[in-house]
Amino acid sequence: IHCDRCDETNGELRVVPGSHRRGILDESAVERAVEAGPQERVTVEAGGVHAMAPLIVHASRRATAPTHRRVLHVEYSSAVLPAGLRATP
Repeated sequence: IHCDRCDETNGELRVVPGSHRRGILDESAVERAVEAGPQERVTVEAGGVHAMAPLIVHASRRATAPTHRRVLHVEYSSAVLPAGLRATP
């Protein structure tokens, strides 16, 4: 959930589409995925939502303008939590 606009001036997200289907990648596999591409830029307006698979190869560049890039990350999982932790409704 984007609190601020995310664009080319404040380091928008770049992703390698479909890379999440390859499973967990080591560093060299990530580098190969980036080189093979394609890469897509993700621009999102303030208040917008960007949903993605957490394992997708992604990165952002440094901002070129002194603006905010605040994002709330929400992750869901069906995994059982370790002992001592519990989900709250």
